Amino acid sequence: MDIILYDQASDTVIDRSIYEIAVSYIRKAHNLQKNVERAMNDTTKTVLLEEAREQLERAQSTEYHSYLLPFISAMTNMEGFKYNWSTVWDMKINAFTDAIQQILHIKSVDRILASGCSGFGIDLKKINKKDLSYFLQAGES
Repeated sequence: MDIILYDQASDTVIDRSIYEIAVSYIRKAHNLQKNVERAMNDTTKTVLLEEAREQLERAQSTEYHSYLLPFISAMTNMEGFKYNWSTVWDMKINAFTDAIQQILHIKSVDRILASGCSGFGIDLKKINKKDLSYFLQAGES
């Protein structure tokens, strides 16, 4: 068994499989992608680790800024989002990130259709009909 974390006070063990489940959930909830960069040799691995250390040092020396706050502000001021500044805080994070993706997709479809219908923009015959659907399929963004 590959122990990742162990809490002696509660005798809690988080192994590789529990870690993967938790990380997968967090990625999905926050709409994050897994970094699959792999070092092909020791030199590359050393360079990647050094870059990561430098990023961490830069991040520690900068003031904290919420990455969600700009999204919350934009969404609560966007047509089609049914929550306001007071009620958005009651949303689950994965529902909120899904709403962001869905509304951005709908706005994109509307722009494509407006351009195509104007006669001066996109030729709608060349657009995949799936791209004109308001409904995102699972896993799309």
